[in-house]
Order: sequence, then structure tokens, then C-alpha cells
Amino acid sequence: EVGQFEVLPDFEELESFHGISDPVNLKLIKKRVEERGLLPTWEKYVEATGELSRLAYREEIEAAMRTRELSGISLLGLQDFPGQGTALVGMMNSHLEPKPYDFARPERFREFFQECRILVKLPHYTYEAGERLIAEVEVANFGKGNIEGVFCWTLAEKKSASENGNCEPAEIKSKNTVIATGEDTEITICRPGSYTEVGSLDIPLDFVEKNTALTLKVRIGDCISAYPIWVYRKTTPVCPENVYETRAFDVKTREILQNGGRVYLSPDADKESLPNSIKTQFTTDFWSVGTFADQEGGMGQLIDTEHPIFKEFPTDFHTDWQWWIMASKRAVILPHPMKMIITEMDSYAFLRPMAQLIEFRCLKGKVLLSTMELHKSQQYPEARALQAAIYTYLSGENFEPAEELTEEELSTLVRG
Repeated sequence: EVGQFEVLPDFEELESFHGISDPVNLKLIKKRVEERGLLPTWEKYVEATGELSRLAYREEIEAAMRTRELSGISLLGLQDFPGQGTALVGMMNSHLEPKPYDFARPERFREFFQECRILVKLPHYTYEAGERLIAEVEVANFGKGNIEGVFCWTLAEKKSASENGNCEPAEIKSKNTVIATGEDTEITICRPGSYTEVGSLDIPLDFVEKNTALTLKVRIGDCISAYPIWVYRKTTPVCPENVYETRAFDVKTREILQNGGRVYLSPDADKESLPNSIKTQFTTDFWSVGTFADQEGGMGQLIDTEHPIFKEFPTDFHTDWQWWIMASKRAVILPHPMKMIITEMDSYAFLRPMAQLIEFRCLKGKVLLSTMELHKSQQYPEARALQAAIYTYLSGENFEPAEELTEEELSTLVRG
């Protein structure tokens, strides 16, 4: 059962039920969403979980197509299935209609779920400036005819979350800033029912002057694949002198806040350090928390891209591959709903207010709380870049939290 990644429910579908069908489950979920004050922003939750579900589908499908011993792929279904534990697993709703969001456009799913794929075997999606992008390339052709053409590639700045992986090179150049291109001199022929070794990419990433999100597009004939790439400047983050960084809400942290100080509260991502928290995962839930109740309930990140922290850390509003390390840590369960920088979305079964990155006032000072354990992930360029962005923000004039937590509330979230 490839896929089955849950998407939060789209309440517009309620209008499609007529006659004897009564979607009591969806009505109950909507009522809970309204009670928690989430309805005004709910569409963004649906969209963020949908984008993550589609991304996870693509990765599973491509992994299957790379596996030569596998004889095929069968998707159990791409529509919501209300008949077994409220399984909201679809790009389509339970009426077999595409959900009215960009992530559910059929052409976006067909970009990667097709009988022929150019497979770029990337070791990772994130790089530091000066590294080389080295990857083997092969074509899996399970279609009925040959794929023929010159292998070519384009590396361009990413402009949006939903770039079409099947854009023509001319269209790419008109939309995005092309960083580098390359092509073979000979025609490659990929015969049906086989894998064809195309060669390898070796692209120097020495052109980056700022943290940059890129799109790598490869093509042979009419077969096109696209991959996200992030390249980060070399940096060694150092906590500013006007900020106190701590792993615990201890006596010294309280003293600094009482004196109006700035605190970067970055505990270890474990249950002892964060007693009121859940273990997060990169993907959304599988199938349904009602059917598979051992799941924690996390549904991925909803990221406030307008926040100053992300001025030099390119990101979309939803979890993507540069968040793999940070998204797989923990999230605190807040005592009440608050405005968050990075929200950990919750399953419809719980709808708890949860955060991975949040700022607030406490006592007489200001706090930025991170549950992403960046201090233990500095071997990754994306973690170093995010840490540097956080330090820049904390030391500047923009750090003026509007939310507030009491000393007692904060003590329930982070150990003393």
C-alpha cells in the first residue's frame, strides 16, 4: 500500500453530500476546528498537509521505481475513504473529485507517477556552497516505446512551491534565473521494459552568494524530472552577546528574564527536557489515527514564511526536504492557542496547539523557544543556516514578541 498519507479535511466537501449520506464525522471535525478558533486559517492547514502528502507519495513511488527487483507499483487509492476510520488519504475527495487546492491538480501528480522516469540518485537535497552535486542518473522505462534524445539538465532558482516539473527549457528560462546548464553530445536510447544508465552529474556549487532554493530539471526527449536543491553559504553560527542561550528553564534563565533579557530556549528534543510534547515525524500520519492509534498525531509543519527569521532562510509554508532533520524532533503542546513561527499541525482527532518554533514574553523578558535541537545538528548545512538566521533575528530590533506565557506555563513546557 504505497502512500496513504493523510490530508486534513476540506470542509467545502460538506456541500457535496445529499440524500441519505450524512458525513457526521466531517461535521464533528469542523465543529472542533471552530471551537479551537482554527477555521479562519484552516485552508492553509489543508494545503500544507496536502503538499507534504504529495511530496511523500512522490518519494515512495520513485524509490519503488529505483528498485529493480520490484515488479510494479499499485496505489491502494487516491481518494478519501470515509468507510474505514475516516481515512482522509486522498488527492481526491470521497466523491472522486480533485480537492480544490494546488497540491491536488492532476498534472502535478502525473509529473512523477508515470511509466517513464529519469531517476537522479541524489545523496541528499542540501549542500554547502563550494560542494559539488554528484549523482548517478538512470532512466526507468516501463512504457511501450523507446525514449530517445540528448540528456540535458538545468539548475535554476526556485520561484514557487508548485513549479511544473514538465516545463520546457524555454519556459524555465523565462520564469526562473538559470544558474547552470549542461547536455550530452550523443543521443541516448532508453528501451521499454528496462533501466538505462545515462551517466552522472557533477555540478560545482560555487556560485552561491546567499542561501538559495534551486530546481534541478533533467530531460531526455519528452521525459522530464525535477528535483529540489538547497545550497547554503558557509557559516559557523555564534550566539550573540545580547542573547542568553539555554537548554533549560532554570534559575539563571528566570533571573535574566526578570531583568528584561533575551533568551534563546533550545532544549534537547527528548521527553525529559520537553515533558509536555510529542515526537514529530517528517510525513503526515498514515491512513488514520483512529485505525492506527499508536501514531503521535503530528501532521507536519505550517511555516510562517513572512517571519523575519526566514528572510535569509528560503522556505515554503509547508514541510519540505530541507526540514528533514528539524521536522523529525519534537513539538511542545501549548497551554492555549498562540501565534507560532512554526506550527506542528495536529491530527483532526486531537487538534492540539503545538509548536516547534515560537516567541513570547515571559516575566519581563523575551523568549524564542525552539524544539528542533539545532545545537545537535550542526553537521548539516541547513541546520547551521537556520541557527544563524535565528541568532541574527534574536540580536536585532525586530525581536518583539506579541504573545505571552506566564512563568508557570513555561515551566510545564520546558524542564527546570
